[in-house]
Amino acid sequence: MQSYEKWKKKTLWRKKEKSDAKLFGGERTPRSGGLWNKPGDVKAVEWLFDCKQTQKLSYSVSTHVLQKIYREAILSSRTPALSVILGDGTEFVALRKDDFLALTNIKETKI
Repeated sequence: MQSYEKWKKKTLWRKKEKSDAKLFGGERTPRSGGLWNKPGDVKAVEWLFDCKQTQKLSYSVSTHVLQKIYREAILSSRTPALSVILGDGTEFVALRKDDFLALTNIKETKI
């Protein structure tokens, strides 16, 4: 039964990447970004996505993961984004605050 669970998990993240590539008008990166010259999981014209999938109802984001996504996106002249699907089907995309403000044309005011 363990091998089926392993296969199922592998299938789910691959399915997530395919779905995101189609939705965001991009393409999956070979070896899921595992090559030094092909970063990220999904590459679109303006965006570089790191795609995460979990069976749990929560997902922790570490500084290390965010820095990795940011560094790879900047080196490929794209905006970094983290796309996550949780175990209950909830999906979200996380952006850096500066990128979100630029995207929405909201001006940040200092208090």
